[in-house]
Amino acid sequence: MTKKITKREIETAYHEAGHAVVIWKLFGLPRIKKISIIKNKDYLGMVKTNKPKNYNPDIDTSPSTEIKIHYRIMESYAGVIAGKKATGKANHIGANEDYGHIADSILRVDGGFDNKLQRYLDKYLYRRTELLINQYWAEINAVAKELLKRKELKRNEFYNIVEKIFQIKLKKSKK
Repeated sequence: MTKKITKREIETAYHEAGHAVVIWKLFGLPRIKKISIIKNKDYLGMVKTNKPKNYNPDIDTSPSTEIKIHYRIMESYAGVIAGKKATGKANHIGANEDYGHIADSILRVDGGFDNKLQRYLDKYLYRRTELLINQYWAEINAVAKELLKRKELKRNEFYNIVEKIFQIKLKKSKK
């Protein structure tokens, strides 16, 4: 007898798939170690990653670090946006750490001095993330469906899924 998949599991799978695909597009495949929807005492799911290279926003205030901060914000938004797109409503349960990353990162951009700039940047990066989620929805959908079947994907398994979708898109574009 097969266990019925709950709405929470579906939302979690899309949430984690959204994170993973956006990380892949912004930072590249080597950052991803594994993706899991196996619940533990702290998380409903997770994307285990390597820290971005040369990323130390407490010390380095260069433009390249600022771009990495923007990418980290987008990475954090991706889970909530993908979960919302999949289920039709925003579910913030399990997203506390994501929102913590966003708040901390927004403050790092200008030192917390300009609230108007922070609100603009927040809206801008949220919208950029929505566009990425829409552009790579086929990949997110495929990863989420596989997560619901297997509960966990390693880097190479994730890559095989997104590469397969890429090849399908490539064939369609040549027609």
